[in-house]
Amino acid sequence: MKKLKLLSLAITFILLMVTFAACGTGEGSNTGNISKLSFTRTTDVELVVGKTDSSYFKVTHKSDFSIDDLEFVSSDPSIATFEYDKTALTNCIYYIIKSVSPGTVTVYAKTKEGDIKTEEIKVTVLPSIEELEFFSNSSVDLKVGGSKNSYFLVKPGGEFSIDDIEFISVDIKIATFEYDKTALTNYVYFNIKGISAGTTTVYAQTKDGSVKTSELTVTVK
Repeated sequence: MKKLKLLSLAITFILLMVTFAACGTGEGSNTGNISKLSFTRTTDVELVVGKTDSSYFKVTHKSDFSIDDLEFVSSDPSIATFEYDKTALTNCIYYIIKSVSPGTVTVYAKTKEGDIKTEEIKVTVLPSIEELEFFSNSSVDLKVGGSKNSYFLVKPGGEFSIDDIEFISVDIKIATFEYDKTALTNYVYFNIKGISAGTTTVYAQTKDGSVKTSELTVTVK
């Protein structure tokens, strides 16, 4: 009888152990260890296309956790991405925000289950080129075979690639409009060449068409 009672207790103990192993206590699950995610900086972020911003958020946790337990979310990765960078002091998670194209998004981090998340940060991405302005808006008169050189300004004058700018002639059979050179970081020189008699217009614009110069009227005689 005594042996039977001991056997019954042993079976009960084993069943309890199996139950705890299957359900977990919260301490053995990495995501269960995380109780709070908080940015150290929640102010809005403004970036020019191609630039990055970095900072970190803190993880409040009971014991060790894995970075794989967290997700980095951008509401629109085509505008800005939000990515893991590194972990420091066991609970400081550094991240990088990379600007991709003009627009506004929000970014945040959360646990895989989504039950715990940081605050949301608003990220505004500005175009690297905000304005294109001809030095002179005067109309251009050319003879067939003749040419004229001038320039326009790129504002605000920060870093940009000439590949981001298109040179457009409405009728290339009358006149061409082509890039010549860049000087003093934001002076873009161009060449207009008369091809045949007629009138057309030329202008420059960013690849996405969001920023453009005024139109110059070109008359070829």
